[in-house]
Amino acid sequence: QKIIAHSSKPVPERSHFHSQKVTNMNGAILFKYLETSLFAIATVPTKCAGFENTLFVYVIEGSTGRVVHQFFEKNVMTDKPINLLLEENTLVLTFQRMGKLGEGVQQLQSFNFYEQNVRQNPRDVIVDYISGKTAQNLHGEMPSVVQQAYVFPYAIKHLGVTRTAQGITGKDLLLILENNQVYSLKQL
Repeated sequence: QKIIAHSSKPVPERSHFHSQKVTNMNGAILFKYLETSLFAIATVPTKCAGFENTLFVYVIEGSTGRVVHQFFEKNVMTDKPINLLLEENTLVLTFQRMGKLGEGVQQLQSFNFYEQNVRQNPRDVIVDYISGKTAQNLHGEMPSVVQQAYVFPYAIKHLGVTRTAQGITGKDLLLILENNQVYSLKQL
């Protein structure tokens, strides 16, 4: 396989986080999966029959080498820009998929990684903290993944993100389009 895109967390983010809890529809508390050594790679097969125009994506813990998430996409136009952006607990992937008439359809996918141990109320969080339970150990549970996929009306050339010095405000996803315009999507 040939690596065609990669992304790792920026250096300032490796030193400190502003971690927010997220609640699901049931009111359970989810915590962001904030492994600092995560990185992502996108590959395409090199001479593998049946896998032409297939994109493989791997999210890997750099400290252990463990693959924490992997998936593949078919009918990808591998000659068009493929972008990865890994920020906090979110991976953003953009690529163009071949439409039914051979045209390129821009895809934008978002993957959010969360800790497996879901707490049902704040009391459980406090009890775990006082008793010294850690949220994650060296070979902890795999993160749970929430995936969202979108069709975007313009071809995307590059990805970026806004961030502040202390990292405590919301982040916007910046899309650099093929015509060099910048498009901003709120709250990564």
